[in-house]
Amino acid sequence: MRGLRLRRLGGVLAALAALAGPAAAEDELDGTRPLDTPLVCLARAVYFEARGRSLLEMTAVAHVVLNRRADEPWPDSICAVIRDGGEAPPCQFSWWCDGRPDTARDRAEYDRAVAVARRVLAGRTEDPTDGANMFHNLSARPAWARVAEPRGRIGAHYFYHLPDG
Repeated sequence: MRGLRLRRLGGVLAALAALAGPAAAEDELDGTRPLDTPLVCLARAVYFEARGRSLLEMTAVAHVVLNRRADEPWPDSICAVIRDGGEAPPCQFSWWCDGRPDTARDRAEYDRAVAVARRVLAGRTEDPTDGANMFHNLSARPAWARVAEPRGRIGAHYFYHLPDG
């Protein structure tokens, strides 16, 4: 029985490694690098907002960041979108201003986040959020959600479009 479990686990790990690709294992993408490139910023946002979730949900989070980058009044770079509002509340992404280290600790999940970020940045995914520029976890009740246009639910997140940010 244990051998069967290990073989299954090995198969799952191999599938994840294939998804992430060899570049995700590079040392500079190990989850500790400063948020100074679009790939690292987007991967870290995907990791902290949707780790452990489906690839669709992770992709949706990544597209919200890109949708903001394309919309006024948000900044025009991925890293600036992530940092918007500073490191103290109110900020745009709770993981960025929660006072905890922004270091990815779960290597397998971070590799998945890097793979998703690479695919989204390369334009190899469609936006599953229908242009959403805001989202929140099902457990949150942000005030802005009352005035935003709902775009749907994917997994544990609701997605919205807020016309004027």
